[in-house]
Amino acid sequence: MLSSRTNWKSPIAAMTEFTLLKGFAQIMPEVGGSRTWRNGDFKRYHEEYQAALFTYGLNYLKPLATWEYSHNWEHKSVRGIKPIQGGGDFAVRARFSDDADWTYKYIELKEWVPQELPTGDTLQSIINKLTKYYSRDLIVAIYVNRATTISFQGLTIPKLHINQLWIYGHQANKLCFLTGDLLGPCQHYHFEYPCFPKQAA
Repeated sequence: MLSSRTNWKSPIAAMTEFTLLKGFAQIMPEVGGSRTWRNGDFKRYHEEYQAALFTYGLNYLKPLATWEYSHNWEHKSVRGIKPIQGGGDFAVRARFSDDADWTYKYIELKEWVPQELPTGDTLQSIINKLTKYYSRDLIVAIYVNRATTISFQGLTIPKLHINQLWIYGHQANKLCFLTGDLLGPCQHYHFEYPCFPKQAA
């Protein structure tokens, strides 16, 4: 039921699409775009871009597997979706297959927004708010959407009732980072942002 009713997407194909959409939105905001992707209908693309980037990072950890994701924005009214054990909501369903069967993951997305947005949040305060989630099946992924230096050793992880906690974002020179699981043995990974495929000569 989950597979047949859900619109699964390849993360690399989706990121290529969102790069084009974001460029259009920034060039032509007067025709309904949004320079920040936080207004109106463009908000969905902002959230789904984060979902695609995180899933692409997970693909880097298991490169031999086939990864797909489905953003919950489009499927809030879909019935037959497997609930998370222990309750709770989620924004993304991801799945991977390295054989004939699919393994499913449920992901809640958070964002550490750019400095110019006056939220007052710090990375630590975002982590502290995760204590409200009670689901051993849930992965929480925090997207760092700002230029900053993170001292992971300086973070305090409260007692959380989730499965995993990851932090990810962009670095310089088209590199991205993925750090986790912060609830267990923690590793730091780096992967290249996918570029448009080159045209054949």
